[in-house]
Formats: sequence, structure tokens, C-alpha cells
Amino acid sequence: MLGSPVYGALTMAFLMLGDPLGYPLLFLIWLVVALVVGIIIRRRIGAVLVGLLIWLTMLPITASVVFALAQNVPAVMNGAGGPLGGLPPLPSGLTLAKIFEAPIVGKIIKAALSALSVEASGQVLAEQIIRGLVTDFALKPLIMVVGALIGVEIGRLVQRRRFSGTPPPAGTGAVKVGATLLILCLCTIVLIPPASGIQFGEEAYTEAMVGALDKNGRAYVGDLFMDTGSTLSGMGLSGMDTDGLAAAIVVSQSGVVEEFRKQLGSDQSLSDMSSLINLLPPTFAVIIYLDVPKDTAAQRSLSVSKALSSIYGVDLSQLTSFSIKPEGNETGKVPLITLAFYQSSLDVGVLADNYLNQFKDRGGFVDAIKGAVDNGRLVPGETGDSASGAIFTAGFINVDAIKQYVPADQIPKNVTDALDPFLSGSVSFAGSVSFWNHGAQPSGGANGLDILNLLGASATPSYSPDSDLSLLLAFAPPGENLGGEAETPNVKISTNVPLSQTELDTIYNLLEKMGYIVRVKQGTPSPLDFQLDASGLTLPMNVEFTKTISDSETATVTVIVKNKDTKPMTDVRVDDRATIASYTTSAELLSGSTTGSWDVIPAGESRTITYTVRLGNPGVYTLQPAALSYISEGTRFSDTSNRVETVASRPFPILMPFELAALTWKTGSQLLDMVTGRGMMIMSVITVAFIAYVAWDGFRSYRRWRRRGEASEAPQSVSGDTS
Repeated sequence: MLGSPVYGALTMAFLMLGDPLGYPLLFLIWLVVALVVGIIIRRRIGAVLVGLLIWLTMLPITASVVFALAQNVPAVMNGAGGPLGGLPPLPSGLTLAKIFEAPIVGKIIKAALSALSVEASGQVLAEQIIRGLVTDFALKPLIMVVGALIGVEIGRLVQRRRFSGTPPPAGTGAVKVGATLLILCLCTIVLIPPASGIQFGEEAYTEAMVGALDKNGRAYVGDLFMDTGSTLSGMGLSGMDTDGLAAAIVVSQSGVVEEFRKQLGSDQSLSDMSSLINLLPPTFAVIIYLDVPKDTAAQRSLSVSKALSSIYGVDLSQLTSFSIKPEGNETGKVPLITLAFYQSSLDVGVLADNYLNQFKDRGGFVDAIKGAVDNGRLVPGETGDSASGAIFTAGFINVDAIKQYVPADQIPKNVTDALDPFLSGSVSFAGSVSFWNHGAQPSGGANGLDILNLLGASATPSYSPDSDLSLLLAFAPPGENLGGEAETPNVKISTNVPLSQTELDTIYNLLEKMGYIVRVKQGTPSPLDFQLDASGLTLPMNVEFTKTISDSETATVTVIVKNKDTKPMTDVRVDDRATIASYTTSAELLSGSTTGSWDVIPAGESRTITYTVRLGNPGVYTLQPAALSYISEGTRFSDTSNRVETVASRPFPILMPFELAALTWKTGSQLLDMVTGRGMMIMSVITVAFIAYVAWDGFRSYRRWRRRGEASEAPQSVSGDTS
């Protein structure tokens, strides 16, 4: 949006404000420049002065690129309609984890989150950020001084060896200093917090598996496991770290953000925020404390995050923490709630492989879900039959910490009798939900839900022998007609415990009023218990709706609608006008049409719209999804395509110095022109004078070098020679 000066500004910010001890490449850049200066000049004071002059020269270059960048801001913000209105869609891979790894920006955000965690004021936050940036800024001249001195010694050694043929000495103090600095840059310190144990409560174990089909043909498979036998002590938690600890949960997702973004994008009032969802890390954790200040909770949560990392195989790093102080109520005390957030850059597959670690020996539904993870069905992108999206979660609830804030007389006696094992100690849990966008499949002679087929299971799962409660639920929305079979269920419940009609009367009455037909079965599930017939429900057709883009400054966008069903689509409309709406100053439509309509698309055929856009500025362009609508069996359905990304003319790093020089020259001309009206002429004279001085000084240095070499190589007279 802001043009190529962004690259110059980021480059200069990295060079001038980046941490050279945290980024080896940055340290190497400054050190190499200093060494070259020292080797060429070979005079200690002269080399140091030139090195510092180079460092100071970077300041006006930085100012010039910032000035050029600022000139583009008004054009972007004009008509943006708010602070987020001018923000283009963020690339799909740009998460908080990636931002934290970025120079400068990552450090500022980390400092801000750290300050929020300990209730620091705005002034303290600013002081922390400025102090860190000033320190990194001041390290550059130090590197230039030390590197230049080392370069001087290297240059002198080379000169002596070149002209006298004597080998260089074994090592100098300057070389040793440089080696010591390099070693210090590689040093790290690892802190390992201690952990020990506590014992809690009675044991109970439950398992549940749920399959569902919605009106858009999307199928879902979920699972939930709960166990009171896994205590906090067994997780390696004890002492002060567990005081006030209410719960901890780890979450990992893939494809869920994309679906949520589509929903936000369909609401114009929220469209500007839709791409911000990308910032959600692929894996994160939330640790909850009650009546614990956030600075204390942030410190205590470190041991909890370490335990979660060990149990579930994810590496968690601290983000921030904050407290919520609810208003008091009439029934009892409402405690201070503090949330500590952690994140990881690991993808969903890591937690998917490990989220059932607490339950791996239980058998039953655990084996079925674990098998579906192993064969790739529940993890998006693993196979051609994998889920379109999934979310996995695991953790624990410390009931003892919560119960003290809930008066005992407020809990009904029938609840305490039925759920007594879950009302003390701690409860471990694990669960997941995976979905398939086109999950309706043949079942019982018509389109419907088949949970076993989605899981890729070769055998029918059984209940766990350890389970106190096992539950299997299959669900589909009520259809307009059920083919004359009034008793065809669209809700199936199977369980290992007996359920009487009296216990289910209220549920029956509620579901029947909503149009559902319920069948309850007690006993071992059969394959039919994992299937539902949705013949009375009109589902979307099997349509493939894709969008592609060519990598070029003049990019060709292709949107394809393919009817993969057995019946025709009618009144088909494609609208892709929003594709470049976010790039008001840097992209334009050159040719073609962003819309298309067809009366009918027969089964097995496809239709295409193609158009060309010019991507003016370098950068990553994320084009919004296209919209599709069509009619099938008298019902209109809608769908959206995928987003596409392309990179336009990102400059080569080797060309960046030349671009910065040109930008500095242009900015200098503009500034001088504001004052004198002859900015270009003055800059031209300065440039010519500078080039002439450098050439003259270089020629003079070369002559001195040659004279010194000729003097060293001239034959010397031998004492006593009379010839």
C-alpha cells in the first residue's frame, strides 16, 4: 500500500535499531564493513573515524526513507474509513509467532505485552522500549570501532607479508577481542523451573463421540474425554504454582480461521477486521488463575506452561497476561480472574498427535480417534480425504480452586449426587472437532452422514471398559420431507448406561417441537448407529469453486466453477469484485470481468471467468475470495472460493543499497527545493563533488601504497661491498 519505501524503511530500521547480538546476520554486516574499512585505511584513528562517519551517514539515509514513506500515507488513509480501513489483508502465514520473530517490531510488541503483564504504566513501557532500542543503536558504533581496529591489524599484517615476505605473527590483541565477542554472541542461558507433586480426588472417566451434518452439507466429527484420575501432581505441578490455579487449556487449529474469516468477510461492517484473525497463532495456551494478581500469575504460569509443553509435545512461549475484575453479585464473591497467554508456532499436527496422551491406555473411542489422527483423516491437509478444518484442545480444570467461590447450597443435590467425582480435585480433558466442507456422502441409499467413513475406520468402535459414561451422538437437521418414512431418525443416541423414558421426557418434548425424531439405544454400538439418512434434507451440490493467480506484476486471475454433481446447476452467479478492493492505491483492473453468470452448468462441466490486474507496488498481495450462488432443486445456495496470494516485484537485497542511495538523493533534492527552489541543482553539484573527492583520495592512497611497496622491494647495499 505504501510503495517501495517500505522496504527501505524496514531495511534501515533493521540496520540501525536491530539487536546485533540477537541477529547474527546484522552483527556480521556491521563487522564486515568495519573490517573492510580497517584493512583499507590501516591507520587506527583514521579507520575509527571513517567507521563512525559511515555509521553517522546512515542517519540521513534513514530520515530520507522515512520522509518518502510519510509522503505516501495520506493517499492510503484518504477515505479509509477508520484506522483499520487502510489495512490490506494480512498474508496467511503472518501470525503472532512470526511477528515476534521479526526485528524491531517483535521486540516492541514483546515489551508492550510484558509491561501489560506487570501493570506497568505507559511511561514505563515507553522507557523500556526506548532503552532497548537505544542500547541496540549504540552497539553499532562499538562494533564499527572494534571491527575497524581489527581490520587495521589485519591490513598491516597483509601489507608486511606482501612487501617483506615475513609471515604474520601468531595473533594480536585485537583479533582476540574479536574472537571473544563472537563467542559471547553464541552464549545462551537456560532456566528450568522445578516441579513436584500433589494428590487429588476420586476417579471417574467419560468418553463421547459426536457426528453432525448441517444444511450446507458440511459434516463434523467431534470427541470429548474427561478423567478425574489424572492429578495436578501427576502433571508435575505443586506448591505456589497451583495456588489459585483454576484451569489450563492448549488449543491448536487449522482451517478454522479461514472459515471464521469468511463469516466476518460476509459482514461489511466487520470486513476490515477479517484478516486480523490470521494473527491468531496456530497453537496457543490459556492458563487461568483466581484471585491472583497478573504479575504473580505470569510468574506462576511459567511452570504450568512447562508442564503443558511436556505433556502435549508443544513448545510454548509467553505472550501476555491480564486480569478481569467482575462486578460482585448477590449470591457470593466473584474473584479476580487472571489469564496468562502462551503461543507456539507448531502446526496442528503436533497437538493432534499428542492431545490424547492422558487417555492413551483407555481404549474404546480413544483408539478410534487416535486411528483417525494417524491415518490423517482428522488433520487438514494430510490426505485427499482429510478434514477441511480442525481444532484440537486439551488441558485440565482445578475444581478445588473454583469450588471455594461457589456456595455449597447453590449446587442442587441431584447434581452433586450424579457428578460427585467431578466436583473435587482436578479434571483432565481432551477434545477435538474436525469438519469437511462437502461431507455429505452416500448412507443408507441417500446422501447423509457416515461417521466411520469420515474417520476412515475399518472396524466399528466399542466403548471403553474403563468408562463410567460413554455417549455416541449422530445429528442432522430436520428435512422438509422424509420420503414417507415418518420414523426415520435424525438424532441417534447410543450409550453404555440405561436411560429411562422419564429422564429423557423433557429432551424428547423439546426436540420433537423443533422437528427432530430421536432414537436412543443402550448397549454396544453397531455400524448403523454411526450413520444418518438425510434424504429429506436438500443439501448443496458437489461443486468445486477455485481461484488462481499468476505470479507477475500484471497478474491473471482465473475463477473456475466446476459442477462435480450428477444434476445441473441453474442460475449460477460469480462475483469477484471485492478481490482487490483493499488495495486502493496499488492495484487496478486492466481487462476482463470480475463477474459471470450462466443459466445452467450441466453435470460434469465447468465455467470460467478470467481478468487481469496490475499490481503496482512490490509486496505480498492477498486477494479476497470470490462469491458463488446457484439454485439446486428450487433452493438457492452460496459458497466462497479460496483466497489467493502472490508476490509482486519484491526487490533483490543486493540492489537495496542502490535504491536507498537513489531515494536519499531524491528526498534530499525535495527538501533542498523547499528551502532554495534549486534542490536538484544543489544535489547534483554535491554528488559530483563527492565522487571527485573520493576518486582523488583513492588515487592518492593508491600512489602512497605503490611508493611504499617499491621502497620495500628496492635492493639494499651490503656493508663492506667495494664493487
